[in-house]
Amino acid sequence: MAGSENPLIYMLRKENASGLGISGERLQRALEELRAWEGEHGSDGPRHAELEKVAADRLYSYVVQREACGLFLHDGVLAAYQVPNRLIARMGAS
Repeated sequence: MAGSENPLIYMLRKENASGLGISGERLQRALEELRAWEGEHGSDGPRHAELEKVAADRLYSYVVQREACGLFLHDGVLAAYQVPNRLIARMGAS
């Protein structure tokens, strides 16, 4: 724990960071599944649509979690995860 930081604040920050890591891992897995499907089957059909929706939902969750941690600039991580623009456009949409 850092110096005189309030123990409750420290625990909340630690929990936020943990949640962000979990959310990032879930996003990464969803993107990997989507890319694997596209590599084998292309980008048409109901299974592809389902995988794309899951990836867009996970992206939305990840961005919300980042913002809950006070991180509002997402371009760098979107590039690092190689998130397709079509998923960014769908983020949060049903």
